[in-house]
Amino acid sequence: MRPMLKYLLAVTLLLAGCDRPDFHTLAGESGSFSQYRGRWLVINYWAQWCPPCIEEIPQLQLLADRFPRQLQVLMVNFDGVQGAQLRAQAQELNIQLPVVLEDPGPLLGLPRPRVLPTTYLVDPTGCLHAKLEGPQDLESLQTATGLAMPRPTSGPQLTNRLQTTPGRPEPSHHGSAANSPPPSADARTSSPPARPSPGNCVDRLY
Repeated sequence: MRPMLKYLLAVTLLLAGCDRPDFHTLAGESGSFSQYRGRWLVINYWAQWCPPCIEEIPQLQLLADRFPRQLQVLMVNFDGVQGAQLRAQAQELNIQLPVVLEDPGPLLGLPRPRVLPTTYLVDPTGCLHAKLEGPQDLESLQTATGLAMPRPTSGPQLTNRLQTTPGRPEPSHHGSAANSPPPSADARTSSPPARPSPGNCVDRLY
């Protein structure tokens, strides 16, 4: 009986590990990133002290409202604040989108943002599609995901929104994130990860 009990215990622990959620939200919900296969996942890093982040939040809400079946937006506090402080900041900025308690970066292999706001786009197959730096609007987010074509605009304006970031200084690594924040960005930029083609994903996150 002893070997059988050990076997049952091992199976129980294994199943329990499989059911462990990848993240928890401020609203008390939990989930795994794999549940978003078949939909776009938009992961946005924000901070209370970042004016461009505050500018961008309503645009992310518009995106989520317009495409509720095609995508999910998750909000990540860059400073890692928790509990009542996080709830107060979310209420102050009127964030109605899910705010995750854990930084998903280490789990998904996403680099720590160098500027704020930073938005990672994961396509419906679980592949990292793009890294957007600076505040985005509904039009630029739709363009980046390909969910809808933007209204005709002048060439230079569209180019500025989708240009590749030429390079930004790394934030200081001394002290806490709150004491050494990354610079906030006013310009919209897009930095898609290199890959052979959309059909050959080299950055599958889940």
